[in-house]
Amino acid sequence: MRIKQREVPIRFRRIAADHLESIRESNLGPNTKDLYIGDTVCQIFRPDFEDVAYFEFQVIKATRENVDNRIDLVHNVKKFNVFDNSGFNPIYSTPNGYLDHLKDRQTIFRSADIQGFIIVSTDVHDFPIPHWSLEKLPPSLVIEQDALSNKKKVEKIYKIDSLTYLGEDEDMNEISHIGEMPALLNGLPEDLEKSDKGVSTSYTVSRDVKDRFLDDSYRKSAGRTVKRGPRPLDITFTNGSWKKVKNEFNKSFKPLLNDLRKNSSEVWKIQSQLEEMGEGIISGDVFNLVPLEKEYTFDLKGKAVDYVKVRVVKRAGGHSVVEIATYKLPTDQEYPLTVTFNYGRDYQERVELFVVNINTPSEIKNNNHKEEE
Repeated sequence: MRIKQREVPIRFRRIAADHLESIRESNLGPNTKDLYIGDTVCQIFRPDFEDVAYFEFQVIKATRENVDNRIDLVHNVKKFNVFDNSGFNPIYSTPNGYLDHLKDRQTIFRSADIQGFIIVSTDVHDFPIPHWSLEKLPPSLVIEQDALSNKKKVEKIYKIDSLTYLGEDEDMNEISHIGEMPALLNGLPEDLEKSDKGVSTSYTVSRDVKDRFLDDSYRKSAGRTVKRGPRPLDITFTNGSWKKVKNEFNKSFKPLLNDLRKNSSEVWKIQSQLEEMGEGIISGDVFNLVPLEKEYTFDLKGKAVDYVKVRVVKRAGGHSVVEIATYKLPTDQEYPLTVTFNYGRDYQERVELFVVNINTPSEIKNNNHKEEE
């Protein structure tokens, strides 16, 4: 159930790391400056999936002991490009980048400094980041704590609603859950969008009745109900045990799950485009690219290499960030920049970026008009 972060596909690690970096030193949570992604990741399932449906990353609060502010570990790209004549790209390294301990000797740990979590979906069945918090414990830890108090062991954890998680034992019995258990639905149409035929209305038209009380204090009224629009769906709700919800999950919630998939697929499409073409940096800005591990080397290549200055800035807890400062480009074109991280000798990540001047026009294709044949 719990694995090392390095065992998680690098794509999902990058999504979690970039999300945390996007809220660093913001007002979206307390003490975001010294946060980092922990080494322990929990696999989370969904009843309609055989494989892992989500990865739960722990967000850890680091200490700031013995941390110098903004230490330069690398210099200007051209000055450091000692391999230029031999055809190699410029290479940068943190102090211990090639030591033996890089051979994946990380250990799984649980920290009292856990400040939150980030849950990443593994596919288009949900949004890339469907749930995160910097104020609550990871759902898996809450469920495990409940299980320990009852002297039970969690075998699997399921996400069964937007904020509902459930732990089951090796016999597939429910141990504990957080959030509200969903009721099974009957009567949902196959396609929610096509079934939406408008809003139904219901109102009452009243009319006076001539009968009065003897003291003539008030007049009775009667009326009739008028209904307009399509007939409302006849949906019934059934509460059941975990095994019943698990067995009928896909059948009961299929229209809602399909609708979720349809909406999330558009976000995943943007995510894929960013991974393929790269995130843009406006010339003159500074871009922070966070590595996925403490020890690493990295190199840069691409047309933008001559127009950036790079340095590694230390952070609390032995972590760091690659700071990329950009200069004005000579032309109003996109200048690609590829950053390749080496985490040890056998584990690599490539991040695509590009630099543009602020007045560079965007080339956006209009897919709403078909080309003439």
